[in-house]
Amino acid sequence: MEILENLQKLLEWQSEGKQTALSTVVWKQGSALRSVGAKMAISSDMEMSGSVSGGCVEGAVVQEALKVMESGQPVLLEYGIADETAWSVGLACGGTIKVLVQKVEKGDLGIPNTRVVKNMVELLRNGIPFSTLSTIDGNTRDDFILVKTSESRKGDEPAWFDQGLLEQVKKLEQTETSQMVNIGDQKIFIDVYAPQPRVIAIGAVHIALPLTQMAQITGFSTVIIDPRKAFNTSKRFPHVSRRLLKWPDEGLEEVGLNEKDYLLLLTHDDKLDLPALQMALDRKVKYIGMLSSRQARDKRYQKLEEAGYTREQLHRIHAPVGLDIGARSQEEIALSILAEMTAVRYGKSK
Repeated sequence: MEILENLQKLLEWQSEGKQTALSTVVWKQGSALRSVGAKMAISSDMEMSGSVSGGCVEGAVVQEALKVMESGQPVLLEYGIADETAWSVGLACGGTIKVLVQKVEKGDLGIPNTRVVKNMVELLRNGIPFSTLSTIDGNTRDDFILVKTSESRKGDEPAWFDQGLLEQVKKLEQTETSQMVNIGDQKIFIDVYAPQPRVIAIGAVHIALPLTQMAQITGFSTVIIDPRKAFNTSKRFPHVSRRLLKWPDEGLEEVGLNEKDYLLLLTHDDKLDLPALQMALDRKVKYIGMLSSRQARDKRYQKLEEAGYTREQLHRIHAPVGLDIGARSQEEIALSILAEMTAVRYGKSK
C-alpha cells in the first residue's frame, strides 16, 4: 500500500536523523496523472517515496520541500501547463495540480509530527479508516488534526471543526475521496485514509486465478475460501493474502465478513454459494458479485425470497457479475469484474 510505505519512510528517515516533509496533491484539474490525495515523502537528503505527478514536477517539489524543512511553514504549490515555468516543471499531460507541502517535525512538536505519523501508520496497519484535516492559506493559524469518524468528538478540536464538517468527512470516506472544502473564508483539505479493501472469493476455480492476481495489483487484499482440496492449493494460489480450506459459512465467520468487504461467488454450486450469499446479505457487505447466467440467478433469487429475503435486498447483488465489456476469456471476465468492483468502490456505479 503506497501511502503506508510513504509514511513508514518518513519514520525511517527521521530515525536516521534526517528532516522530513510530506507533499500531497490537494486539488487537480484536467488530465493530471495522480489523483487528489497522492503523496510523496521527502527527506533532507532529497530522497523520495511516492509521487505527486507521475514524474512531471517531483524535482521542483523536492526543492520547495527543502525550504519548508528549514522554515517549518507549509506551502501550497501550483503547477500546470499554462504556467510560465511550464517547459521546466509544468505538467506534460496538460492538467493543473495544487500540492501542499508540510514539514513533519520529529517528536511531538509541529503539525504534523512523528507521534501523529506513527498513529497513522498503526491505524492503516489495523485497517481502521480515518481522515486528516489541514487548513490551507486561511486567516487562522495552520492546523492539522486527525479524525476517526467512528469515535465521538473529544471537544478539543479547533473552532473551524464542527458537526457539518464531520458529516462531509463521513460522506467522503464512503467513496475514499480526498477533497478541499471551504468553511467560510477558510480552505480545509480533507484527506481520507482508507484501509486496504478486501475481496473474498468463494471458489478456488479457474477464473479466481487472474481475478485475485489483478485485485492484488490494484490494491485489494485477497482471500480464497473453498473446502475442495483439489482446487484450493498453495501451488495454484501462492499470491493470495489468505487461503481457507473450509466451507464458506465457516470461512466467512473466521475472516470476519463485514460491511466493507467485496464478496465474489464463483462456484455455480448452491451448496457453496448460497450460504455465503445469505451471510453477505445479512451483513450488508459493500459488494456482492455472483458468476451466473440470468436463468441461474433467477432460480437462486426464488430460493432466497422463499427464505425471507426481499427484492430490495436482492437488487444489491451484481449478477451476472462484471461490467459488459464483451469479455470472452477468463482474464477478460476477471477484468470486467474488477472494473465493476472499482466503480462501486469509488461511488461510480449506477
